[in-house]
Amino acid sequence: MAILSFSSKSLERLFEDDDRTGFSPASVRKLGDILAALDNARTLSDLRVFPGWRLHPLSGSLDGLWSLTVTRNRRVVFHFFRGNAYDVDLVDYH
Repeated sequence: MAILSFSSKSLERLFEDDDRTGFSPASVRKLGDILAALDNARTLSDLRVFPGWRLHPLSGSLDGLWSLTVTRNRRVVFHFFRGNAYDVDLVDYH
């Protein structure tokens, strides 16, 4: 899997340039770990080895997206298609 597109420009800058602007120091490390794992995983199953991230598909208005937990109410969400992640975003959908 590779990350091929971002919905969040700030998340893209964090991933591409290590630009931490706008992110709390407490979440930067976990976000970095999640983005690296997402970029390196070959299948969604590769992300299940991190149980605290709670990989799961979303439903309702977010149907088609997958979610990984960053904090109590913030998630990295993305579309997964043919082994790649698209539209990677950081959201608070609770």
